[in-house]
Amino acid sequence: MKFYPQLEINDSTRSVQEEFGGYNHNLRIPENQFYNMKNMSGDNYPVLSPRKKRGLGSQLQNCTAVICKDALCYIDVEHGDRGMLYINGEPINPFRLSRTAEIVSGQETYTHVMVAMGAYLIIFRKHSARGLVDGWYYNTADSSDYGYLDNNYSDSQQITLSTCGYDGNNYQCIVSDTEPTEKVNGTKWLDTSGDVHIIQVWSENQSMWVPISTTYVKISAPGIADGFKRGDGITISGITADNVSDAVQAQIDSINTTTIIQSIDEENHNWLVVVGILDQTLQVSGSGVEIVRQAPYMDYVCEHNNRLWGCRYGLNRNGDTVNEIYSCKQADFKNWFCYTGISSDSYAVSVGSDERWTGCTPFGNSVLFFKENTIHKLYGTAPSNFQTSDQKVRGIQRGSESSLCFVNEVLFYKSVCDIVAYDGSTPKSISAALGDVKYKNAVFGSINNKLYCNMQDDSGEWHLFVYDISSQTWHREDNLHCKFICRVDTDLYFVDSNNKLCTFTGGGQPANEFESEDDFEWYAETGNIGYSYPDSKYLSKISVRFGKPVTSDFKILIQYDDSKIWSPISALSGHGIKSVSLPILPRRCDHFRLRFEGKGECNIYSITKTIESGSEI
Repeated sequence: MKFYPQLEINDSTRSVQEEFGGYNHNLRIPENQFYNMKNMSGDNYPVLSPRKKRGLGSQLQNCTAVICKDALCYIDVEHGDRGMLYINGEPINPFRLSRTAEIVSGQETYTHVMVAMGAYLIIFRKHSARGLVDGWYYNTADSSDYGYLDNNYSDSQQITLSTCGYDGNNYQCIVSDTEPTEKVNGTKWLDTSGDVHIIQVWSENQSMWVPISTTYVKISAPGIADGFKRGDGITISGITADNVSDAVQAQIDSINTTTIIQSIDEENHNWLVVVGILDQTLQVSGSGVEIVRQAPYMDYVCEHNNRLWGCRYGLNRNGDTVNEIYSCKQADFKNWFCYTGISSDSYAVSVGSDERWTGCTPFGNSVLFFKENTIHKLYGTAPSNFQTSDQKVRGIQRGSESSLCFVNEVLFYKSVCDIVAYDGSTPKSISAALGDVKYKNAVFGSINNKLYCNMQDDSGEWHLFVYDISSQTWHREDNLHCKFICRVDTDLYFVDSNNKLCTFTGGGQPANEFESEDDFEWYAETGNIGYSYPDSKYLSKISVRFGKPVTSDFKILIQYDDSKIWSPISALSGHGIKSVSLPILPRRCDHFRLRFEGKGECNIYSITKTIESGSEI
């Protein structure tokens, strides 16, 4: 019996990757995902490819706010402490003249917050302690309509107080504690017989004195109504008079309060009318008198249903500690303290949850107000039916208020521990692929089903990640630091830490001012390959199917075990789609990693690896 030599077949494994799953920064990941990468994109998913070139626009001086209002709007500080509003690249001169444009006052440094409401842009300065202050508005449809949310009258000139009708016409009253004998139709009698004085008018039809249900006081002085309008909620203080009766003093005290302007001198602005009553016409000194219309201090603000909504945790304008939600009058962002019992009134409510506010946004038919561990939902159509409810769930991380971003009707934001998607029920984490690295100070933006996430890690380094909603894959671009991200039509703009205005999409308006960036370097590193096999193994062959221009570079490197040294396998050249088989000099190892890197355009369609196993040692 003869024995012939036998050819032993190597124990080899062949794997083909035709779908690349993006970034996954965890200890053990699938072979079609990458532990680290730079400047990669899911634009051509499932193909592996670098991101598109960005558009490089104008160099700004110190951009402090960005928003979309039919066009790109931003504030840039050009000279010292003065800011300028730009709309579609054009400066808006009125803003330069406003105190809102100042970003430095004494030792305080300000930034800006912009919100759109109808045709208006409303701009606030953001103070480190007082929140949003010095609101200023600009009508983008009418350049002559601009001014301040707050208004103040304070003058030492003499002020006249007189009882009048709703239209401002002074009443000629008979002041008496007994019924007058003169009874001519329309005769007015100021009845002082009771503790509460009233005005009655004689009616011939009824043959009786008829009380006037609401009485008014006219406050007159040159220019006293400048900047006010009918229906404004105002606070009057400082009106005093000498040598008057206790009854008149009580009437003056009732005028020194928060009230509503009933009518106004539209032509000369020399008087305004409020609810009240006076036994006599008074001439008083204007020294110390103030008439103000003010917005509350707010931490964050947004627009919903033709109202501005805000929230405040801390001291209000009166120095009281509050934890409140506010709304301005419907269609009137200047008035925040008008309570007359109608559907368009202002609104305010206190909440009981602890912690500071971290952001707010409209969501469906409600407004969401966030804290780090609570979401307050406010819904309703009018102050009479506004209601609030709270969820003890992950809210927005403090400092990441700019992470609020909608993609396909789903709200995304950065919580303390992860990035979540919120559809109105419970926040769901989408960031498991980012690993256990802690991030903060997030700024998000979205376009074309993609969520751009710019965040800072605990070491202070910035990272730009992109989440593709369609494929549910993550990709890491680079260490870009974005101060602001804003979508306008089909372009996604950003302002980097050097105040350079750019676009992620390579476009930008006007187009001739945005240049395409140069070719950039990119790479993608796999996780550890080989943990699934018990024996030592070596990589015997790699086949790569790719396409690239002849001007681009493409390299493959390998890292054995935990050596931390990347050894080049091959540098590839060529043009068009082709398949390249790369023989590898065998080197036994327990595990290995691959790195694909290059510069310029490249599409990797598939990677085939042949791994041969050896003995246990």
